[in-house]
Amino acid sequence: MRMTNKKKSDKMLQAKKRNSIYVQLLQLLVFSALAAFLLYGLLDYGTMSLMDRYLTDINYVQGKDRRYVRALQDYVEKEQIISSDTDAIYNWVMEQKVISLYIYKDGYQIFDSDHPGEAVWEEKIPQEEYQWETYYPVEFADGMTQVNLSGAYGYQFYIYALIVELLVSFGFFLLLVLLGIRKKMWYITELSREIEILEGGSLDYPVTVQGEDELASLAEGLDAMRLSFRELLKKE
Repeated sequence: MRMTNKKKSDKMLQAKKRNSIYVQLLQLLVFSALAAFLLYGLLDYGTMSLMDRYLTDINYVQGKDRRYVRALQDYVEKEQIISSDTDAIYNWVMEQKVISLYIYKDGYQIFDSDHPGEAVWEEKIPQEEYQWETYYPVEFADGMTQVNLSGAYGYQFYIYALIVELLVSFGFFLLLVLLGIRKKMWYITELSREIEILEGGSLDYPVTVQGEDELASLAEGLDAMRLSFRELLKKE
C-alpha cells in the first residue's frame, strides 16, 4: 500500500514538473519562435517572388539602364571626360553604387569597372563576344563609345523587404508570447480577486483551480484552507 502511494506521489511530482510554469514558458517561447520563423519563411517567399518578377522584367531593367546612361552622358559633357580617363569614369561608377560599367570603342573594350586596374587596352576584348548584351551610345570628349551596364537595381528593395519581414515576424513572436502570458496573468488576477472575497468572510466561495502547475497547486491549497476554516467555524 505504501509502495502504491509512493508511486502515485512520484507520478504526481513528475506531472507537476512537466506542467510547471517554467516548462510552460519554455514551450510558449519555442512555439512562438517556430511560428514566427514559419511566418518569416512565407513572407520571404511571397515577397521575393513578387519582387523577382517585377525587378527582372526587361522593361524595368532597360529603363534603369537608360537612366544611368543619361546620367553618365551628362557627367561626361559637364567634366569633358575622355574615354581613356579611367579614374574619372571609375569614380562616377563608385558614386552610383549599384552598377557595373563596360565601355567599348572602335569595337574593343576599353573600360571594365569590375577590374579598373587591368590594362584592358592591351587585352583587345572585342564587342562581338557579347552581342546578346544591350549597348547604349555615350559620346566622350574624344569620340563616340558604346557602353553596357549591369545593375543591381533591386538591391535596396530587397534590403527594405528583409527589414520589414524581420520586423513583422518579431512582432508576431511578441504577440504570441504576450497572449500566452496574458492567460496566466488573468488567472493570477482571478486568484487575487477570490482571495479578497475570502478575506471578506465569504467562505462558501470556491477558489478556481485551473491547470496543473504551481499556481494550480497554490489554488488547491487555498481552497483546502477555505474548507478547513469553514468546517472549524461550523464546529465552533
